Order: sequence, then C-alpha cells, then structure tokens
Amino acid sequence: MTKDDDEKPATQPAADMSVIDQSGSQRAIENLLKVYYEPLEIWFLRISIEKAHRLDSPETSSKPHLSSILDDTFYLLKLVINRLLSIGSIATIKSMRQNIESVMERDYLGIIRKKMDGVYTSVGNLDRGERERRERDQKSAFIVCCFSAGVDES
Repeated sequence: MTKDDDEKPATQPAADMSVIDQSGSQRAIENLLKVYYEPLEIWFLRISIEKAHRLDSPETSSKPHLSSILDDTFYLLKLVINRLLSIGSIATIKSMRQNIESVMERDYLGIIRKKMDGVYTSVGNLDRGERERRERDQKSAFIVCCFSAGVDES
C-alpha cells in the first residue's frame, strides 16, 4: 500500500457528501422541509405551549410552589427536538433552532412575563382581611411564575 492509497479514503467521504448535497433529490427534500415541515412544527409548538398555559394549574400546596407549565413545555420541546433530529437535515436543524428559540422567548417567557406583571394589579378598596388574603395569593402566584420562568427565588 502506498501513501496515496492511505489519503484517498479520508477525502473520499467529503467528495461523496458534496455530490449528495448538490443532487436534485436532496434539494427537493430540503425545499419540502423548509416549506412544509418547519412551519407546521413551529405551529404545533406554539399552539401546544399556548394550550399548556391555558391548562396550567399552579400547585400552591407543595413547597416550593410549582406549576405544570414547566414540565409540559419541556415535554413539548423534547418531542419537537426528537422529531427534528430524526429528519437528519443539518440546514433544517439550524433553521429550527432559531425558530424554537424565538417561540420560547415570545410564547413561553412572554406569557409568564405578562402573568408576573399582572400579579400585583390593584382591584380597588378592600377591607383588611380581603387585602391580606389577596396579597398572600399574589405572592404565591408570583413565586409560581418565577419558578416557571426558571428564576431562583433568592
């Protein structure tokens, strides 16, 4: 075996990949993924996160105060990422990473921010007992939102 024979296998896979990447079928598959798969997957994630927020029920009886939204959202992310990785398209993975990040910032954290902003809204004149009960409920709701957003309470 000569030295040239040893070098050919190392460069051969790279050349084979460029042929595959430039093929018509590969371009057609990438186009289908871009046009149909990506928007549908993002739509699924957004709708599912919205539904998880609507169905969210804070568990204030446990310490620390928890919410089901965090578990639901991580399950949805796992589902979407597993499907994404099973496709095997690097270009789609790169594009979807950015899309998933923006969905998480806009739909997940945005709703939690709105909930946190709305926790301490005043409803007018209340008697002392009602005010204390409402303040206790507001603190609990704020703590649940903090945990859901991944913020440490300390």
